[in-house]
Amino acid sequence: MADTMGLPLTTKDLTIRSITAADWSLFQHLHTDAEVLKHVHERMDETAIKQAFEQRLQPWQPEQQHWLSLIIEHQVSGEAIGIIALRNQNLETGIIEMGFMLDLVHSGKGYGSQALACLVNYAFYNLAFHKITATCSIHNIASQKALERNGFRKEGILRHNSMVDDHYIDDCIYGLLIHDLCSINPE
Repeated sequence: MADTMGLPLTTKDLTIRSITAADWSLFQHLHTDAEVLKHVHERMDETAIKQAFEQRLQPWQPEQQHWLSLIIEHQVSGEAIGIIALRNQNLETGIIEMGFMLDLVHSGKGYGSQALACLVNYAFYNLAFHKITATCSIHNIASQKALERNGFRKEGILRHNSMVDDHYIDDCIYGLLIHDLCSINPE
């Protein structure tokens, strides 16, 4: 069943759908798994994770500042394997931020790249944004490769931009313009 935002989206292997209350266990797992978080952010306590989850369940509009979190689900098994999200960065200039987290059991299979490609098209063609940005740790090579495979360009390094396990982490900032996508995938 499609919702009012044109979801769910599908790829060769995946369905990308709205988050629901039934997705709590995946959300909690991704936000407590030390291996997933080592490239993302500082660990949060259970109360903060629950608050973040409750906020993600709220209806989303592009002009809002909170994340539109979507579940990445494997089409064949129906298993929820990750989260991909969008957040308005600057509505006036048409810039939106994208982020994603995959359960490590499902990494290395191309699912992150498929989900990224699908949500890039959605952000540009359904939501009419002009630019998508993404930030990832300089140590997160898998995410960097997934972004680059989808046409994102490294725009710079943000020094000491994140805190993970009480250590500052430098982040790469990536950007993709709609006309970059058109030159990669001419239709």
